[in-house]
Amino acid sequence: MQVTRLRCGGFIFALRLNHTMSDAPGLIQFLNTIGEMAQGLYVPSPLPIWQRELLKARNPPRITRIHHEFEKVSNTKGTLMAMDENNLVHRSFFFGPEEIRTLKNRLPANLSACSTFEVLMACVWRCRTITFAVDLDEVEMLCKNPLEFAIRLVKKAKVEMSQEYIKSVVDLMFIKGRPLFMQPGNYIRSILGGGKPVYGGVARALPIISFRMWFRNNKGE
Repeated sequence: MQVTRLRCGGFIFALRLNHTMSDAPGLIQFLNTIGEMAQGLYVPSPLPIWQRELLKARNPPRITRIHHEFEKVSNTKGTLMAMDENNLVHRSFFFGPEEIRTLKNRLPANLSACSTFEVLMACVWRCRTITFAVDLDEVEMLCKNPLEFAIRLVKKAKVEMSQEYIKSVVDLMFIKGRPLFMQPGNYIRSILGGGKPVYGGVARALPIISFRMWFRNNKGE
C-alpha cells in the first residue's frame, strides 16, 4: 500500500496484491477493515472466516461439468492478450438509471426484468468485441444480432455457474495442475468497490478484462 499526499489536499491511494490471496470483494472487505481500525474499531464488522477446506478437491476428485474456459485450442485468432497493451486507451463510462433504462427499452417484454449486471455485461461485451474485431466470426455473431442475443448468452452462462460447477473447477485444478484459462474468446468482468474518488480502478488498460465500479455522480445517481 502507498498513500501519496498532493499539495492541493488530495491524495492518491495505491495498492498491489497477489490475486491468489483474494478476489476483488475480499480486497474491498480488507480495505474497509483497515479503515475501521484506523478509526478506532477493535473488532472488524465483517469477521474474517478462513474455511480453506471449501477450496479442497473432493476425494476422489471428479470433473462433472464442461469447462470451456480451460480448453486447449489451436485457433488463437481471438486472443486479445496478444495485443500491444501500449496501444490501448483506458476509458471509464458512466451508466446511470437513464442509460440503463435506454438499454432495457430496446429489449423485448420477456427480458424487461433482466438485471443491471446482465444488461451491462452484454452491452460492454458486444461493444468490445466489435471494437477489437480480433475474431470476425464472433463480431458477426454479436453485431448481426440485437442486444437481447448477448443478454441470453449471459443468462445462460449464469445458470451454469452452480455449486457443482465450482466444485468441478476445484477438482479440475487438482487433476490438471491448475491450467491457465483459455485466452481466445474469453472475456473477464471484475466488480470492484465504489466510493467518490476522482478516479478509482486499475492502473492501466487490460485487453481481456473490464472493471465495474460503483460510483455516484454530481446528480446523486
